Amino acid sequence: MKYQHFSEQLEVLKEKNNFRTLKKIKADGKYIFHEEKKLLNCSSNDYLGIADDKNLLMEFYQSLGNEMYFPYSSNSSRLLSGNNEEYDKIETLLASQYAREACLLFNSGYHANTGIIPAICDRNTLIIADRFVHASILDGIKISNARYLRYNHLDYEHLEKLITEHGDHYRQILVISESVFSMDGDNADLRELILLKKKYSFYLYIDEAHAVGVSGNKGLGLCEEQNSINDIDFIVGTFGKAYSSVGAYLICDKLIKDFLINKSRTLIYTTALPPLNLKWTHFIAKKMESFSDKRNSLMRLSIYFKNELKNTGFDVRGNSQIIPVIIGANKKCIEISEFFENNGYYVPAVKPPTVPEGTARLRFSLQASFDKHDIDDIIILLKS
Repeated sequence: MKYQHFSEQLEVLKEKNNFRTLKKIKADGKYIFHEEKKLLNCSSNDYLGIADDKNLLMEFYQSLGNEMYFPYSSNSSRLLSGNNEEYDKIETLLASQYAREACLLFNSGYHANTGIIPAICDRNTLIIADRFVHASILDGIKISNARYLRYNHLDYEHLEKLITEHGDHYRQILVISESVFSMDGDNADLRELILLKKKYSFYLYIDEAHAVGVSGNKGLGLCEEQNSINDIDFIVGTFGKAYSSVGAYLICDKLIKDFLINKSRTLIYTTALPPLNLKWTHFIAKKMESFSDKRNSLMRLSIYFKNELKNTGFDVRGNSQIIPVIIGANKKCIEISEFFENNGYYVPAVKPPTVPEGTARLRFSLQASFDKHDIDDIIILLKS
């Protein structure tokens, strides 16, 4: 049988209730339409609720003035003819907002992590990463050919133990963590990581994908909230979540930017982002500080939701806008997810290998556009 090996693997996934499919979905603000059902979207990363903000979109179009024409494609890599002026505007603005030397854009968070890590690491590098870092980080580590170890999640004593036991055998050490973890919604202690960095002189790499736009007075992420911007060597942020755009960026020193322009394969060998998307990203970046009301509303809803669930006895994790409810078994988690969908809520089941075996969960991803009524109805359904 042709492709028998692949077919057998798919059958195994089906037996484990772990077979993925692509669903046909139409977005409408905080709702989506799926199979002719209108559902509150509890899985989106549009944390500030601006992706379908009609007033904001109209303001953007009006801001273009006579410059209404922007190409939908760059048709080239940045190192050839795709480095249009919008790139420089965003990189200059973000570097200024973070008060750092440089900023470098990538096509996505995946491009950033799989492009930066292999460029700055080699066989003489020891990488030590939190056990729960994103798959894109793990892929970047594996491509790098560096030796890597993983410390227990948020366990900085274990991290220090690994540094002292293995660090002397390598030219450099790179420690990697997310700031807000995507599947558990909990936060890294950046100050503790920085204390260890100063003690052992390693490079620190923080992925702020789920914190940018949400944390900090200016929306610069957990590094701003924990007053750590100047002490982190590599700050990675994304535009595809709270920014409601596309792409990613690195905040770093000028020398590192120059190095990556010459060494990062995911930057060198890919078509540049479309100018229209870059224009929108620049528009949102200029406004990000003004979205403090949205950030505050999101945090109030998140705290209320988590506390209500805990008081009801659910196994709840996280201290951010990402609130996972641990179910355990894949089949049961799928059944509860389907129950929610039949009652007007889209909460996909998150299963292994995205999360550890036995921890299948409903991952509630809240938006500033939700209200207390939405949260109360979710709690009632969970109780039932």
